Amino acid sequence: MLSERLRKITDCIPQCNVLADVGCDHGYIGTTALLEGKAERVVFIDISRPSLDKAVQFCAQMNVSDRCTFVCRDGLGDCVADVAVIAGMGGMETISVLKGAQRLPEVLVLQPMKNVDELRRYLQSCYFIVSDRMFKDGKFYNLIVARRGQDTLSEDEILFGKTNISNPQQDFLDYLEMEANKYQQIANSTTNSDVANKLRHLRETLNTVKENTQCYKQKC
Repeated sequence: MLSERLRKITDCIPQCNVLADVGCDHGYIGTTALLEGKAERVVFIDISRPSLDKAVQFCAQMNVSDRCTFVCRDGLGDCVADVAVIAGMGGMETISVLKGAQRLPEVLVLQPMKNVDELRRYLQSCYFIVSDRMFKDGKFYNLIVARRGQDTLSEDEILFGKTNISNPQQDFLDYLEMEANKYQQIANSTTNSDVANKLRHLRETLNTVKENTQCYKQKC
C-alpha cells in the first residue's frame, strides 16, 4: 500500500493518542498509523474536498472510520493533536500551517518538498530537531522529526539538515555528489561568483561529511 517515501514517513510517527494527517490526500499515512497501533485516533485534514473524500473512502475500506475525523480546511486551525504529519507540501506552506495552528502539536513529522532551509530556520524557535535526514525514493527527499522546544542550528544544519551533518548516511553523500557535479558543469560555462561559491561550499561540506562518516564507522 505504501511507497517507500510514505513508509519512511509513517515509520517516524511516535505512539500517540491523536495524530493529525495534514494534507492527507488518500489518507494512507494516517490509516497505516491506525492499523499499526501508532495512533488511537486520526484527524484527516485536507483543503481539497475531493482529496478528503478519497481518505473517507479508504478509511471505510480499511474498517477504521470509527476512529477517524475528517476536516476540509487549510491547515491545523483548532485541531488538538499530539503529533502532526505534514508531508508533500512546500516549506513555506508548512510554516503557514504551523503559524495558523491554535495549538502546536508536541511532535511534528515533516517531509517538505522545497524551501527546506526556511522551514528549518522557522522550526528552531519553537521545536527541537530530533532527526533531519535525506533519503532517496526515485529522487531525494528531506524528512524531519521535531519535538516542542527550541534549537540552535548552524548555517550548514539549516542548509543541509542537522543529522545529515552529524551522522551522514549514503543517500546524503550521493545528494552532495550530485549537486557538486551539477554546479561543476555550470561553473565550467560561467564566471558567476555565486556559482563558484556554491560549488566550493558543496565540496567543503562533502569533505566534512565524509570525515564524519569515517569517524562514525570507527566508533561503531
